[in-house]
Amino acid sequence: FPVTIYYGKGGDILTVGVSNQYQEDGAGTQTGPGTFRGTTGDVLLEKVLPGGGVATFNGKYKNYGISGSKYASGCTVDSATGNCFTLFEGNAYDVSGMYLFPQKVGIGKFQPYLRYVNVAPNHTATQELYEGGINYIIDGHNAKIFSAYQYGDRLTNGGLNASQVMVGFQWQI
Repeated sequence: FPVTIYYGKGGDILTVGVSNQYQEDGAGTQTGPGTFRGTTGDVLLEKVLPGGGVATFNGKYKNYGISGSKYASGCTVDSATGNCFTLFEGNAYDVSGMYLFPQKVGIGKFQPYLRYVNVAPNHTATQELYEGGINYIIDGHNAKIFSAYQYGDRLTNGGLNASQVMVGFQWQI
């Protein structure tokens, strides 16, 4: 689950991040360069609740574009190399919410979560993903076990809706 969280150890946290990248002739190919621009924003709110539970919200937005290139309107074969240039252009956002229960069960704590992902490329259909899962937090980012269910057409890059079940663990030393 790609969210940096602090499991309540940092107290109440609110972070906001914004970035913009721009590079002239930074996209495309040598025979068809284009100007690249990428803008992103991210908000993380983590609130320690009375009783010790921790509520977390994360939201991300991304917008990428290419201008001035013959490849700015989708995949086109480069006449010099025969390669197809593809770089994501469009908007994407991701929102998630989770709750870390304060009670320890065995050696860890349970943290259920919900997540929604929306990817809207400029040249293909919008894709969505719905995810629900539960983390078993043993030692923050150093040790956890998770299980999740995902559903949506993002799993097939905009094809038919599909679903999958995941089980995994993370262990860092």
